[in-house]
Amino acid sequence: MGERFSAAQIARRKPASLAKVLRGQRAQGAEEASAKLISLARGALAPNPAHISSAQRGLAATVDLLSAQDRGAAALRLEAAALLAQTPYAFLTSIGGVALVLSAGIAGELGDPERLPPLRSMSGYAGVIPGTGQTGGPDRPGTTRPTPSRCNRRLKDWTIQASGKIAQYGPDEWRARHARREAAGQNALFAGARNFLRVSRSLVVQGIPYISPDARASGAPQEVLRADAEATFQRLADKWRCVPNWTEVVFAEDRPLGLWRMLMIDIHGADMPLPKKR
Repeated sequence: MGERFSAAQIARRKPASLAKVLRGQRAQGAEEASAKLISLARGALAPNPAHISSAQRGLAATVDLLSAQDRGAAALRLEAAALLAQTPYAFLTSIGGVALVLSAGIAGELGDPERLPPLRSMSGYAGVIPGTGQTGGPDRPGTTRPTPSRCNRRLKDWTIQASGKIAQYGPDEWRARHARREAAGQNALFAGARNFLRVSRSLVVQGIPYISPDARASGAPQEVLRADAEATFQRLADKWRCVPNWTEVVFAEDRPLGLWRMLMIDIHGADMPLPKKR
């Protein structure tokens, strides 16, 4: 959009060259899209030729501004990821559907991992647990109230987002549980958020990644534990490789994920190779 974006300019483009530009932007069906764009441009009302140049410069300046904002946001995301890798909150990324931005946001709101409150307090702080009350004396049954409006709204947003992502891309047992709750008419997102906080607290406090049900089973054989650790490592590597020098930033031996990796190699003989430096 930074150059040659007016209807008159697009109408003069060759379909092959415009399709090449669209493919560079990862557009689907670039050939069909380029032909349609050229056809629409040729049928559009012609702009005032005297205004095209100034409008193009204004559009180019807007594109530059948006690009600068995108670069700044990307730099902040990478910095947040590098800080996240130094804390036990990095283990949250071992959960399918929970990536770096969500984990960093939750870590920022929960604070010091060594001072996490009990689960119920944490859920109340996040605003994902219903309130309870009782009126009319001790013989009257209690009532359930809506989730409190006074809570950490940023943490609530991050937690609900995590619940939704896990329902789409998370472990099979989490997705099945979400589907059952929806079928029963329950608020599956809030219930999933409470479960996410429960698991997250356990991972952060114990300094371990998410473990599959087969590997958690009592007396799980060595090959199951090794396969689960290798699958977890691959999932972590896929998420963290966007960070520059990720093998050192994330999996250095003095980092939580790096220490876990070394333990899995020593205890279970897991195959967890890091790419060699070029």
